[in-house]
Amino acid sequence: MITSLALAVLAATGLTPATRPAQGAVTSDAHPANAQATCPGGDFESFLQAFISSADVRRKYTPATLEERSFAAPSRPGAARPVNPEAFEITMVDYSWADRASVVRWEKDQTPFTELTISISDLPGGAGRIEYRPGLFKDEGEGDGRTLIRHTGKPRAYVFNRVGDCWRLAQWLK
Repeated sequence: MITSLALAVLAATGLTPATRPAQGAVTSDAHPANAQATCPGGDFESFLQAFISSADVRRKYTPATLEERSFAAPSRPGAARPVNPEAFEITMVDYSWADRASVVRWEKDQTPFTELTISISDLPGGAGRIEYRPGLFKDEGEGDGRTLIRHTGKPRAYVFNRVGDCWRLAQWLK
């Protein structure tokens, strides 16, 4: 089980964009989780780890439409838009959280991918939220140690509603 502390450590670790890890280092979809066994007895952080790393889990727990709302005013109603589970913006490369589109580009032409910071929080009613934001990181020179220098973009978030004994993607705040 991944704890908040472990996720915080993971968010602060990884490769520098200048580092060129071996192709195939992207952990997303490298070890597909069993979508049927993702939730029973699980917690939101464990579910989220499986959701990020497995296309099967994303397909199972992503609705056909997703409500897009303002990050600054999430209580205001938003617009429902068709969604593709593959368009989920968060992935991992080795131990770094990364923007999925930049990783796809990196795999094609070695353009440095964009690293992200993440923050996971519980919401009322058993819902959960993952907030993410691009940033520049400093390599600490020891293993995978990384320090955030500064954020480079606006924050965004995904909200997952509790449905039975699991969660389902419900909103994208941008």
